[in-house]
Amino acid sequence: MRPTELIAACQMFLVPASILFGALALAGTLPLRILISLMGVVTSGVWLYRVWFWTGLAQIDRNTVLILAGAFTVAWLAMLASHALTWYRERRPRRSSVLQRAA
Repeated sequence: MRPTELIAACQMFLVPASILFGALALAGTLPLRILISLMGVVTSGVWLYRVWFWTGLAQIDRNTVLILAGAFTVAWLAMLASHALTWYRERRPRRSSVLQRAA
């Protein structure tokens, strides 16, 4: 296995994941942020899957790329959960307490 193949494979996933981070910063609404985060989870998950089942890869290279892909996957999952929870809380009707209704 040549190192250039591994570098090309990592660039194939790292570049879109990085562009999605920039898109997330520019997203104006929570549903759009959730969609971008979901796309990031899928992209990073496919990257993690691809490296996990790659045969003929040196152990040190495999571990390095798995850590990198795993870090991106965990970051995207955290952002997806955060934005989805925020959106859920904003859409849920708020219950007013008994004291606020009496006043």
